[in-house]
Order: sequence, then structure tokens, then C-alpha cells
Amino acid sequence: MSETTGWLGTPAVTASIVRWTGPQGQTVVTFGDVRTADDVVLMIHGMAGSKERFLSLALDCVAAGKAVVAVDLPFHGERRSEPHGSIMLYPPHPHFMKVSATVCNTLLAELPGTLDAIGVTKPVTALGHSLGGRIAYHMALRNLAVKRVICVGSPIGVESIPKGANFTEKDYGYWQEIDPFAGTESIRRVPITFIHGANDKVCPLFTIERLQGLIHETSPDVKFDIKVIPDVGHELVGALEAAALAELLEA
Repeated sequence: MSETTGWLGTPAVTASIVRWTGPQGQTVVTFGDVRTADDVVLMIHGMAGSKERFLSLALDCVAAGKAVVAVDLPFHGERRSEPHGSIMLYPPHPHFMKVSATVCNTLLAELPGTLDAIGVTKPVTALGHSLGGRIAYHMALRNLAVKRVICVGSPIGVESIPKGANFTEKDYGYWQEIDPFAGTESIRRVPITFIHGANDKVCPLFTIERLQGLIHETSPDVKFDIKVIPDVGHELVGALEAAALAELLEA
């Protein structure tokens, strides 16, 4: 393991930052004191992104008294030296489903040890964009130490795979390894919010609505909200990023 401490500032806020590398190759940057903050926000980026994507959101959270942990997905950011790390893994790439499932399952398996190693002792608020939002949702589905889940532009269901991708039944089997519709009756009882751009062409809104209906049926005590932001698409910029920040600061 290795750790580097520094400072990052803007005219509005100065934050202590720590870059941490774990024994399994995990790469993390923290903003603020994750050991003592009442609210620690775990930020998880999407496919082909990196933890640095969240710099602006992280500083806004620190200014509001929160601490932030931003992680690289496997095969992304500082983890690109791992197998598949140089591949832009979008359909119809033949490894898309297998690697997507591996990314999700690997990070979910790593997170408890990673958070413990950097000193996070309380359940976190999990914010994820795109595939990262699916991972954030699965933290609740798998009953990890999360107190709130915010998913932004997140793919739910096989309908999120673009048409024309030549996948086999085996490929779809990999996607089912991270099936969001399985086990909802035992989901962690925490608030879940999906923030969705009205013009998002990547993640169909009806699949999220279907998930909401299932959770209301199987776990009616779980607060599950969908917030649709008009005139924006899939990328975490502009009004969509502002909506994510507003949701983070609501608690």
C-alpha cells in the first residue's frame, strides 16, 4: 500500500487530499477527513472514465462539510495497466458484457476492505454515474455499508445494451451476474434516488421505472425516487451534475 497527502484549493474551498494505492491495485483519492466526517460520499465513475471526473463535485461537498472518496473502476484511470485497461469497452466490443460484470463484481468485492483501509468507519453515501451508478445500487442490493444511494444516468436491464451488438446467450449470462432485479426483497433499507436526463439515449428510463415498481412491490419500506432532469442527456455535466450536487446536499 502507498499513500500521498497534499492540498487542493479553489477560491471557495481548500481540501486536504490523499492518494492511496491498495494491495490489489485499488486507486483512490480522498478529499477532506474521511475518518471524522459525519457524511462520507463515495463517488464511482462510469465506463471509460476515472476518479478525477469528480473533482468539482468533491470540492463542493467538502465546502458543505462532507468528505469524499473517489475510486477508479478496475481497468480504468490509474488501473489501466490491468488486462483490458486500454480497451474502449463499448458495444459491440465482444468483451463488453464480460468486462462490465467483472468491473462491477471486482469493485463490489474490494470496497469493504478499501474503505476500512483508508479509515472509513461509517456507512457511506454512494454516488455513481452510468455504470458506477449501477455499482452504487448494488451496494444496497448486496447489503454493503451504505446509508444512501444516488444513481445518475445508470443502466438497468439488458435494454441498456445498444441494438446491433452481436452478443451470445453466454454474453448475456455475464450481464445477469449483476442483475438489478434479483433479490430486491432483501435490499438494504436505505433511500435510493435515480437521477435521469430526459434526453438520455444510453439508459432507457422505463427500465428504471420497472425497477422502482418491483422494489415498491417487494420492499415497500424502501424509499425509491426517480428525478428526471429536462433537456439533458447522459453525460455528468451542466444541469445533470447540478442535480446530483443538489441531491447530495439535501441530506
